[in-house]
Amino acid sequence: FFESGQGVVADVDLAIRWYKWAGEAGVMASYHNLGVLYDEGRKVQKNEAKAVYYYRLAAYGGYRDSMFNLAWMYKHGAGVERDYAEAAYWYEQAVESGLAIAGNGLGAMYYQGTGVEQDTEKALTYFLIAAQAGRAEAMGNVSTVYMDSGAYPEAYFWTVLAVVHGMTDVSFRLAELRRLLPETTLAAIESHAEAWAPGAPLPDLASLGR
Repeated sequence: FFESGQGVVADVDLAIRWYKWAGEAGVMASYHNLGVLYDEGRKVQKNEAKAVYYYRLAAYGGYRDSMFNLAWMYKHGAGVERDYAEAAYWYEQAVESGLAIAGNGLGAMYYQGTGVEQDTEKALTYFLIAAQAGRAEAMGNVSTVYMDSGAYPEAYFWTVLAVVHGMTDVSFRLAELRRLLPETTLAAIESHAEAWAPGAPLPDLASLGR
């Protein structure tokens, strides 16, 4: 309330004081909120090092959104020395804590072999976790992995979904896949894609052939 000025006169210094007290009392969301304040420079001077400090407190306290943000900070060297292995660790912690969208960040690290040993199968596993949760970027990454492996029905399914969800960077792939797959297969896949929603079981596309 003090941060936003809802019902009281806005006072970011007082908001910070209460966030700190709450964090010290075990409310990890408060440490996360402090991290966001400094990360975004929201009514305070932007300070990525302070953001990392509070994200780390919240992450070690089990707050998964802070795990995700901390991973990003380590990956990009924002407010902390770049450390890909540490980034991969925190992405994994976020996924294991139930933050499915973090799978995209971890998948990218396995796909590129950044901070972890390169492993396309693990990359696909984590990309799928995020894609099934509705992360458009992950859908595009899944389509890339399937395309590279020659699994064209799966590639087409995920490319269609990625584009529908706003990931237009992979739209170029649609024309190529339409040349590679029969019309009946394309129509069946499009029907599956139209019916699918994030969180729903994935259709069995193996029976559609290659």
